[in-house]
Amino acid sequence: MRVFIVDSTDKFGGAFEVALTLCRFLQMDVRVKPYLVSEQPEDILAARVPCGVQWFKLPRRRRQDLELWPSWSRGLGIITNLLTVDLPAAIRLAHLAWRENVDVIHLNNLLNEQVYGVIAAWILGIPCVCSHRGYEFPSRYVLFWEQRVRVHIALSAIIEKDLLAFGVPSSKIVLIGDGVDIDLFDNVPPVNLYKEFGILEGKKVVSIFGRLVDWKGHKVFLEGAKIWLAEFPDSHGLIVGSVSDGPMGFETELREQARSLGISDRITFAGFRSDVASLMCASEVLVHASIIPEPFGTAVLEGMACGRPYIAMNEGGPAEMIVDGESGLLVPSNDASAMAQAVIRLLGDPELAKCIGRAARARIVEHFSGERFAENHRLLYTRVVAK
Repeated sequence: MRVFIVDSTDKFGGAFEVALTLCRFLQMDVRVKPYLVSEQPEDILAARVPCGVQWFKLPRRRRQDLELWPSWSRGLGIITNLLTVDLPAAIRLAHLAWRENVDVIHLNNLLNEQVYGVIAAWILGIPCVCSHRGYEFPSRYVLFWEQRVRVHIALSAIIEKDLLAFGVPSSKIVLIGDGVDIDLFDNVPPVNLYKEFGILEGKKVVSIFGRLVDWKGHKVFLEGAKIWLAEFPDSHGLIVGSVSDGPMGFETELREQARSLGISDRITFAGFRSDVASLMCASEVLVHASIIPEPFGTAVLEGMACGRPYIAMNEGGPAEMIVDGESGLLVPSNDASAMAQAVIRLLGDPELAKCIGRAARARIVEHFSGERFAENHRLLYTRVVAK
């Protein structure tokens, strides 16, 4: 069975990492031959795609942003996107899939962003499945093509709820959470934080990982940091991530907020890093602070796989990964004080933090391993091809 896994992102993030993980584990099964079709830069694909997985580079599409069009002309905008973007991309993808005799096209992101994949599958008369990694934008155009998707994969219950509200029948939705390659998080050497950032040895580092966009909750993290930094003078905050798809001045806003809170000397901005696991292992506590429900939360998955204690907001994907008080701590969304108190609790009780870290890793091994992730998808592919 041959499967095209289509990744529409051209920036680093959880979607691309998960696509790599799925390819890596599917190729271990002789019954499946995965291909990665991506808009990522060619040098990244050459360096990151697992050995043995064939990949194809798609040119980056530039769709018209219909939000910028007057309401009376958006119908014309939809036709423009169809004729100049979606249809040419669909023909290109269909040709590749036909040449490789592909059985299933698996879209690895929002349907809004990957309508061309549905059209390609429709042209070839093969099934299309779609993993929804965010909230769909209501659109009659997308809803029309939704009818030609065989199965919609919801990463979490919050995404399943969004799909139902979008108009997708419950009979077409399956719930499959992401998985992680556990071996990549075994015995990872921690980063030397003094050498990298000048953070003195012995500091208790509390870190947040993710793209620098407002909804990821970095401002809440800084508000909470003011509280726990005062409680633990030997602690330090680390923000790992860069601006990728949001306002380019957001990092400047965060730095200014840290200055106004009087904590800028105890907060380090690490920028984009490829050694995420090593930075997680160098941290005492990890925080996930999204102010809207996170569709899943790849960073939480990876941090738990590292055996680190995670504090997350009690909604969305992280709330399904973490068993509160056992494999992590859950706090109310957008509540800097509650988050700070959870940090203080873990920094003040190292044995509790270690216990939670061990339980976190055990939970990922049992429920979110790469093997289980790939097998769930293989069974799904088999089912849709058989229909």
